[in-house]
Amino acid sequence: ANALSEIPGRLMDAIGEYEAALRVDPTYAEGHFNLAMCLVKVPGRLPEAIAHLETALRLKPSFGGGVPEPDPAMVHANLGNALAQTPGRLQEGIAHMETAVRLDPDFVEGHYNLAGALLKSGRTADAIAEYQAALRVRPDYTEAHFNLGVVLSGLPGRRMDAVAEFEAVLRIAPDLAEAHYRLG
Repeated sequence: ANALSEIPGRLMDAIGEYEAALRVDPTYAEGHFNLAMCLVKVPGRLPEAIAHLETALRLKPSFGGGVPEPDPAMVHANLGNALAQTPGRLQEGIAHMETAVRLDPDFVEGHYNLAGALLKSGRTADAIAEYQAALRVRPDYTEAHFNLGVVLSGLPGRRMDAVAEFEAVLRIAPDLAEAHYRLG
């Protein structure tokens, strides 16, 4: 299943193999996690992915230890992302994302995704703080600079901060037309 999941066009075969493994051992937490990571890529199967991620965390609340086992921050982050895409479950998703960055403060994508979810929930100041946290970990994170610039450009008195973010984007990715547009 792990090998098939990496081959273009073989995702459904990988899902079948993960499901077969879980029929043999329904307590295999890593199998639930890996199956969920495949299911999130299939339209309409997000609820199943969420169920498998929740099962993985229930079976093994403290993942860790390396390959093939995901670290706990990754499990919480993926569950948070899936929940944030599910109507009515945004706050649950944010809680899992917050757990992910608490478990791994250097998890740059965790901070970035949490910022997006916080924006979606109307928590602009918290979202700004998470974009900034992502940039402390990885100062050349183009998307974080860009999105932070977009957020700041809509706030009174923060236009020059937005300009600085778009200029940072263009130092990293000088051909990014949308950053030129926003800076203009």
